[in-house]
Amino acid sequence: MRAYISSATTKPNKLNPQGVCFEWVTGLTLHYTINPTFLMKKLNLFFPIATTKAVFDSFDADDVRDSVCNIMESNCTKTLQSNNLTVDGCKDAYDKLNMTDNGYLDSNTKGCRILHSTFVPINTGHCPHLSFAELVDEKGMIKCQKSKGRKPSDLFSPQELENIRTKGQDLGFPTSLSRSCTTNAPTKVPTKAPTKVPTKVTLSGKGTKNPVAKASKKETVIFN
Repeated sequence: MRAYISSATTKPNKLNPQGVCFEWVTGLTLHYTINPTFLMKKLNLFFPIATTKAVFDSFDADDVRDSVCNIMESNCTKTLQSNNLTVDGCKDAYDKLNMTDNGYLDSNTKGCRILHSTFVPINTGHCPHLSFAELVDEKGMIKCQKSKGRKPSDLFSPQELENIRTKGQDLGFPTSLSRSCTTNAPTKVPTKAPTKVPTKVTLSGKGTKNPVAKASKKETVIFN
């Protein structure tokens, strides 16, 4: 088990004009065999629920919705037809969903469709996962409909979870293991080249120049 800090910053958008910045404590366990060769069996990643919710809430924008439905139209014609939807109908159905289900993505959420839409251009086997109605995929599975409700304790031992909690405590994180951070946000961006101002000359002959605007650190609060 290894626990460490990860961070993410999203670019400014309509919902967050300054963008958002957050950090979280994460951990992973790698299950593998080395005989006769190295073979990775499974990789379990720990993400705090507060972080998962914050990440996907920052994706709740019209451009993301349009991308999901456009991907369905371009790559998943049968899925769109199975739902008796046009692209506009897809957008309406998408808007009615929550972004996450209390932090879970694998139920009937926007977040689940955002995740699987990124796989579709590479593997159209994920098309049924974008469906609003239940559709069975080529492996006989139904996704993005009902959460499996997995808890961290289903994937990590009590000692592993304690290691993550302790690491977060040592680094000053709250019990949620997630916190807002600061990002350098530029002050006012000039729309045109500034007019050159002559340097003032003092009696000593030394010049004094106008101060240059510097980036200011701004914090976006997304965790209570």
